[in-house]
Amino acid sequence: MENLNFKAKKTIFLLTLFSFLISCTDHKKTVLQNQSGKRKDSVRVQKFHSDNNETLNNWVDYYKKIDPDFNLDNFEFESENSFDKIAGNIYGIYDKEFDKLYSDFLIYSPNRQKYIDIDSYHWSLDDEGKPGFEVDQEINLVDISNKKIEKIAFYGSSNWVEDAYWKDDQTIVLLENSYEQRPAIREMNFNSMKSRTFKYQDSLKTISEYSKERIMAKLRKQKTVSN
Repeated sequence: MENLNFKAKKTIFLLTLFSFLISCTDHKKTVLQNQSGKRKDSVRVQKFHSDNNETLNNWVDYYKKIDPDFNLDNFEFESENSFDKIAGNIYGIYDKEFDKLYSDFLIYSPNRQKYIDIDSYHWSLDDEGKPGFEVDQEINLVDISNKKIEKIAFYGSSNWVEDAYWKDDQTIVLLENSYEQRPAIREMNFNSMKSRTFKYQDSLKTISEYSKERIMAKLRKQKTVSN
């Protein structure tokens, strides 16, 4: 009889221990799942921080006109990458070969020591005075005092830069679009030589004509001033 009681107690003990271990395992699994979910959420919710720049506001306003649902809150962090500076393939404003047509398209740093050129490699005027675009686009950083031209980004047919501005003397922001109609915002810092890209999380409902309209507006202004 004592032997039977001992076996019964042993069985109850083992069952209790087994239940306890299962409970601990399930609890640990739940905690890990929650932690993993929080990590994913923290990555997912990284948004582009708007700095209320006039160029950025004009770009956003344009897209809101063609797509009422367009919102900066829909740009989420996609990647961080290093970039290089290599010799550019354009003329600087200090070169005698520089085409003054592009003078009003240069994007100067706040201290006016440098500028970004997103246009002179990318398009030229046709016989009707309208911009004709090349497939490729170079983004060049020009150091005026040192007369130095450096290519900092290159785009092919799949995506392109529609506009750009400086956040400060060491940081530029490129406003991009793509053949998929999914805009992107790319911040490039010349101190860290790192770029951070924020991708729009939806496709636009209408094809963008932003680049063409931006260029034509400045060309019309040039013509008015010259007259």
